[in-house]
Amino acid sequence: MKRFGWMLLPVALAIVSLGPVTQAQTPDAASEGDAVVGKELFLKNYCWSCHGYAGAGASTGPRLAQTPYTSEGFTAFIRNPGRMPPYRAAVLSDSEAADIFAYIRTFPAPPPLEDIPLLDLD
Repeated sequence: MKRFGWMLLPVALAIVSLGPVTQAQTPDAASEGDAVVGKELFLKNYCWSCHGYAGAGASTGPRLAQTPYTSEGFTAFIRNPGRMPPYRAAVLSDSEAADIFAYIRTFPAPPPLEDIPLLDLD
């Protein structure tokens, strides 16, 4: 359990460093991206290999569904992520990053714990 906690520390620090998401941080229409193109880029750039096809995460990458990032915050993070390989602008443009972020925003929220039968201990 302690090992798992240390794995989450870089992710938690990255999220905290972004600060609260406010209306002023909401991306404008030009930076919202195209989710259809983003899906193609998500597959082409092997994002799924660590984060899963639906962004649910795995032992190799955190959950992306329901991310607190803004489009700009997401782009800044993938440029200098820490543990995962960086996606510099020469590899993935800001527009492509916005497209991937738009696709990530389409991932559904996980179900509430009480709706997961396997977790029902009663």
